[in-house]
Amino acid sequence: MSGDKRQFLTSAVTEELDSMPGGVLIYTGDEKEEILYANTQLIESFGCDSLEDFLDLTGGSFRALPHPDDRARVEHEIREQLQKEDGDFYFLNCRVVCRDGSVLPVDAFGHRTEDSESGFLFHVFFVRNSFRTRLLKAMKAIPMTGISQDLDSLTGLLSMRAFLAVMEDQRASGVLNTSPVAVLYVDIANFRLINIRYGLTAGDEFLHTLGRSLRGLFSNGAVARFDVDHFAILTDASNLQHKAETIRSIIRQLAPSDVDCSIGACVWQDPSIEPVTICNRAKAASDDNRSHILTYFSIYTEKLGEQLDIARYVVSSIDEAIRKDWIRVYYQPLVRTLTGQLCGLEALARWDDPTRGLLPPVDFIGPLEDAEIIWKLDLYVIRKVVQNIASCKEKGLHQIPVSINLSRMDFLYCDIFQEIESIVKTFGIDRHLLHIEVTESIVTSKESVIYESLDHFRDAGYEIWMDDFGSGYSTLNLLKDYRFDVLKLDMAFLRSNTERSREIIASVIAMDKKIGLRTLAEGVETKEQADFLMKQGCEKLQGYYYSRPLPFEEIMQTCRKKGIRIEPLSLKEYYDAVSETDLMTDEREMLLEQVGNRFHVLYVNKAEVDALKKRDIDSVEELEDIYNDLSRPASVHFRQFLDGIRDTRKVHQYDYTTWNCYFRCRIREIAVAENRRAYVIETQTLSRDDSSSAPEESLPESTYYEFTDNLLIGVEKIDEEHRRFFDLANQAIDLLRDSDYVPDRARQLIHEIKEHTSLHFRDEEAYMKQTADPVLPLQKIQHEQFLEAASSINEETLTRETYIESVNFIVQWLYRHIMGTDTMIGKLKENSVNKQENKKDRGSEE
Repeated sequence: MSGDKRQFLTSAVTEELDSMPGGVLIYTGDEKEEILYANTQLIESFGCDSLEDFLDLTGGSFRALPHPDDRARVEHEIREQLQKEDGDFYFLNCRVVCRDGSVLPVDAFGHRTEDSESGFLFHVFFVRNSFRTRLLKAMKAIPMTGISQDLDSLTGLLSMRAFLAVMEDQRASGVLNTSPVAVLYVDIANFRLINIRYGLTAGDEFLHTLGRSLRGLFSNGAVARFDVDHFAILTDASNLQHKAETIRSIIRQLAPSDVDCSIGACVWQDPSIEPVTICNRAKAASDDNRSHILTYFSIYTEKLGEQLDIARYVVSSIDEAIRKDWIRVYYQPLVRTLTGQLCGLEALARWDDPTRGLLPPVDFIGPLEDAEIIWKLDLYVIRKVVQNIASCKEKGLHQIPVSINLSRMDFLYCDIFQEIESIVKTFGIDRHLLHIEVTESIVTSKESVIYESLDHFRDAGYEIWMDDFGSGYSTLNLLKDYRFDVLKLDMAFLRSNTERSREIIASVIAMDKKIGLRTLAEGVETKEQADFLMKQGCEKLQGYYYSRPLPFEEIMQTCRKKGIRIEPLSLKEYYDAVSETDLMTDEREMLLEQVGNRFHVLYVNKAEVDALKKRDIDSVEELEDIYNDLSRPASVHFRQFLDGIRDTRKVHQYDYTTWNCYFRCRIREIAVAENRRAYVIETQTLSRDDSSSAPEESLPESTYYEFTDNLLIGVEKIDEEHRRFFDLANQAIDLLRDSDYVPDRARQLIHEIKEHTSLHFRDEEAYMKQTADPVLPLQKIQHEQFLEAASSINEETLTRETYIESVNFIVQWLYRHIMGTDTMIGKLKENSVNKQENKKDRGSEE
């Protein structure tokens, strides 16, 4: 660019810029990054005598200004900062080379503007970075007489005392007003694993090496070891994200893969704030990373400060909150999918503060856990829950099981089992009304006292539930090592509503059933989620779809308004047993409940739903109507069969025919309570619209042949004879169910069937001859074949074995015959007549 271009600033402006305490530079925003202006302060800082001398040193381009080793980084940082939403500013820290070859550290603040003639321009303000000089001076001021207290003996780093002294010097120097600094707080996560696996010497070597690396990385700053695996770093406030990334990279290179770090930063530019407060804020930012997945670095903000303020208040006020009943117990309903009934509640704490209002759990649970006094809150909640259950019992109301959440600190800082036992005994409630919820992280901590306490709970009769199942890496190991009653799934990742997420949920539910565990899904927010989980066989649901957490009376009122009835406590064990049944197979299966004289369909899997639709049964209600229709002999017969297999808990086989289909059912009674019984039924279709494919094997425990409308041929006499045959066939089959064989009744039934069949054949042939039915010749042949075979049955010498063979042959042959050839009576003739009429119609048209 020409020298004229550099004269775009007026003399008044240049005089103003020359009087500024720092260096000012203006350069173009194009690829050349040509320097248009440099003020006197900047030119002199580089040891140059004039602008021409400065341009000669830099080649007239901003690109050559940083030290050669810093140029690539500077270009990257400027480009990255300018790509942000408010990307008209950048800040960087780098070194520059002066005319005499000396290296000068500087801070640069850039602002991008757009000029109508020159295009994009950058205005840069430079500040000398004297931080290193001041720091060295401050460190020299530390009295060496107390060297053991001022330096860490293992790492050689500053102690906390010395580090705070250095910070105090920085504050006293007044430099914070122009050059803000920052404290980085580094917490090594899982450091103890190094000591456990490789020994204390390896742990010390790791800390020593890390300290040396940090001291080299922050040679312009101060590094201290605050605690066993906690470090603090005082540095300039530039590029904090990049510095944190570098620290983490070093740690991950030195340590095993499961050792990581959490880094917090606090920028210090207000000298009125104490050094120890800055360090605490940096630590708070580091601690806050635990609340965010995959986050290892964060900077302290005012919002985080507000959270710390609340946390301090909570910790200092918990005793008063308990004493004055500021802690309220809220409940969220648990709904059983099989019945849609309320089968439990989860107790949740809320802090209703007289001055701060209703505090959400996130404001007080974490602080109380960090302060290791969460047990005070938990025991208070448990006492209130038990007291409420006892009150319901006294008033004659439903006693509803309640799940309570326990923290790791509950096990470590009090005898939580004995504390809960004392409360339960004081109020006289049953132990099975309390369910103990623990998170995966509690159990994976491996403290023996936790396992011992959980064993005490289980032995005493409490259920043990795992909360947030699948949230960690050791879930499957936990299921291998410890027995839980219920696994709670968090539906948070189902909100992505992808096929993949649904498949994962379905697989987890199926796995739980296979290993004998029950599943509860929490966080259910929509009907679609609830329907999906019901279809997958999830036993219980919890979430805002049913209700948000509310005080006890309000939650009961909400359930009544929504028509959610309370499950009787006496049926809990019954429905738990039913719920454990795994129906997630490709076979046709269903759960059928008999309550008194009524049947209820509890669950139908997808394979059975698809099969029922083919029979034009489109709803559970239609299926229930069929089972409960006592005018249908088939329904009565099925009830009689179930009465005969009561309390056996074995698989029984039941065959039946209906609508040209031959079905086989495998039925097992799975639970009994009061006046109700539950059965799991697996159904197979052995034949459909094909008389030749009916089963050939011996009759099962019970078979029922149902005469349905599709077997009617429209001739009253013949239809009645067919109906009579079905009745005789079922009587013959029922005789097999008697434990004692009755020969006289067997001979009578065989004789009646043979006599009725002969009469029926004569009537049928006479009708077909009268109507000139073309099927008659085929019918006569089949009739003769049957009568010849039936005549070989000797009724007088009939044994139980020959009776079974005879009934098997007679019933199946006649069933096929009626379902096949008999249903064609009149059909071929009608078709022939229709063809003749159609032919006449075509002839008349011609």
